Amino acid sequence: MSITINGNGTITGLAVGGLPDGSVDSDTLAADVGVGGKILQVKQTTSEALTTVTDGTETEVLNCAITPSASSSKILITLTSAPAYVQSGSEFQLYLYRDSTHISGYAYYFGSGAAGTQGQANAGPNGMYLDSPNTTSSITYRVKLTRRWGSGNVYYSHVPTNGNVHSSLTLMEVAA
Repeated sequence: MSITINGNGTITGLAVGGLPDGSVDSDTLAADVGVGGKILQVKQTTSEALTTVTDGTETEVLNCAITPSASSSKILITLTSAPAYVQSGSEFQLYLYRDSTHISGYAYYFGSGAAGTQGQANAGPNGMYLDSPNTTSSITYRVKLTRRWGSGNVYYSHVPTNGNVHSSLTLMEVAA
């Protein structure tokens, strides 16, 4: 088959590998070709601070900001929590916010009257959420803690006796 340069700028009759080496460089390729699903940036914040909640108000325990490079990007949010201690008969809930908008809730139930004794910590809740913020402006993701019911205190990032612990909030921008 012969190679034809058409009047509209297209070329026909060219086989794969039919161009000489060095004739196509990154400037001739479309921007972001084949980028989908790749991690473009990662932001993380950690905290070792003990947070005590004694009522039903929401208390921010972690926050992390990111500025997406494209409005089509998604943000993969990963929460890794240090141990929590809940006094008997109470339950807590962690809420995830994008700036001031509630976007998802993680509920972790420790049981009624069986939360353990002071000095024992339960495993912290962990979770992931894939958000589509549709913006290139800076966003701050926030994790807030509240006592959902009961009258006992909730201790987040509770260290019983064996050293330091920390919670982390990790944000990964994923190309569309």
